[in-house]
Amino acid sequence: MTLTLDLTFTPSPGSGPSPSPGSGPSPSPGPGPGPGPGPGPGPGPGPERGSYAGGGGARATAPPDREAAAVVLAGLLHRWLTVGRERQLARFELSLEAARHPELEPELHRAGRGARARAAGILAALGADRPQEAAELLAAWTDGLLYDRLAGALARSRPAPDPAELTATARRMIDAALAGTP
Repeated sequence: MTLTLDLTFTPSPGSGPSPSPGSGPSPSPGPGPGPGPGPGPGPGPGPERGSYAGGGGARATAPPDREAAAVVLAGLLHRWLTVGRERQLARFELSLEAARHPELEPELHRAGRGARARAAGILAALGADRPQEAAELLAAWTDGLLYDRLAGALARSRPAPDPAELTATARRMIDAALAGTP
């Protein structure tokens, strides 16, 4: 089993960058060359391979600035919280199952390392002093936000995610990741 995350982005006409269809983690058949994030930020869909930035053999293409990165991350978060909801819930379930069954860990962890490598490439291009540490923080914050919104105590009572709110949150997460790491 190979876990992948699609970080390929296709701008929607008139709406700025948005993630391509199928974002979110899932098992895909075959040995495939490399994973995408299990956020890493989480994480991927079917057989597609991430190509947004660095790591896992993907071509590096970082957003030109922090705002563009925030818009892209917000687009991913929105997708993962709406049409990719079931896929993200499955990824969380797989993570828990891998914690109980170590034989599942290699592929799941490989996917997480791929996500962090791509995030580190983006953060390095944005000027992070320690991009790998910043990527680990960003991945953890992303997973935390996803878990809270999908399965947390208030998940069922919250309204659908607002793209503007997610962009503001993504901006704060990226700014904090770039502010320095301990």
